[in-house]
Amino acid sequence: MSKYKVVESRAKRYQREKNLFFLADLFLNLAFLFFAQFSGLAAHLKSWSRGNVFPYLAGFYLLLVIVGLPLRFWSSHLHEKQHALSRQTLAGWIGDEIKKLFLSGGFFILVTGALLVIIQVFPRTWWIIAAFGWLFLTLFVSRILPTVLIPIFYRLKPLPDGPLKERLENLCKKCGLNIPRIDEIAFSQKTVKANAALVGIGKSRRIILGDTLLSHFTDEEIEMVVAHEVGHQIHRHIPKNFVFNFCVVFGGFFLLYLLSRTIVIAFQAEHLADLAIFPILALLGFIGGLAILPAQNAVSRLMEYEADRYAIRTIPSKEIFRSMMQKLASRNLSDPEPPAWLEFLLHDHPSIANRIKRIA
Repeated sequence: MSKYKVVESRAKRYQREKNLFFLADLFLNLAFLFFAQFSGLAAHLKSWSRGNVFPYLAGFYLLLVIVGLPLRFWSSHLHEKQHALSRQTLAGWIGDEIKKLFLSGGFFILVTGALLVIIQVFPRTWWIIAAFGWLFLTLFVSRILPTVLIPIFYRLKPLPDGPLKERLENLCKKCGLNIPRIDEIAFSQKTVKANAALVGIGKSRRIILGDTLLSHFTDEEIEMVVAHEVGHQIHRHIPKNFVFNFCVVFGGFFLLYLLSRTIVIAFQAEHLADLAIFPILALLGFIGGLAILPAQNAVSRLMEYEADRYAIRTIPSKEIFRSMMQKLASRNLSDPEPPAWLEFLLHDHPSIANRIKRIA
């Protein structure tokens, strides 16, 4: 068996196991929300918090984290170690989990709490206010992502001066794109996986390159990766994603507004923001997110294909593109050719095989 076939076999097993973890996490979250609503846990939490939104949400979030912790430890630490993808120590993993607990917990409590307050104060127009609030919040998070959030978990530093940096800067100039900076991100502290991204908006916008990418890919392959990321910017995929997701959120909030009276009557609640039925709201949001996921993934895959085509037009070498894609698949243990139905439902990037076929 060839080395590539061995890696492909490992990748298929790794991705199959990740899919099982995804399904287990899905079931666990659904089961927790059902239990919280129909066991009386939500009512007990409401009584314990004396109807105060923020203590209620803090308690709810903490319980959700505790329930999911064993599966998260297995999937994000033990499983990655098993496949020789993680370089992170147990202490490092625990440290990251604590950071995530405070960051995501604070975000969940403040944002969800604000939503519930808005629903109660503006019963007729809350869905409009909430949708635009989501938009401004998303723009804010995108703005601070490379300067505040990413550095909490990874060390970032400007790409050192040299032939590669000059090459990438020339590429950006050739494409008519002004990128304030190109950063190197220290992935190797935690993983062997390689990646790159165009992140941030406005003055915070930058290209970040994993040090694992810089160490194991040729300059030509790295240039192809960056050309793909530049393609996202040239085709304005970031603002298009904002518009698409805003429409999804706006429609989802409006649908919830239309169903609000039915929900309140069915569960004998005081109003839609009644903490006693919060798990039902979370459950509806969860199911709605799952329902729209294939459409969101389809839009994302189209954008990836478009960025691939731009990269090939900019650097007309199918050999470099193919080599770069195969290295990424091998290093990240990506299944090069998953079942079509699985790609349609769950993948926001096209498979490596499909991306190579499209440029052949």
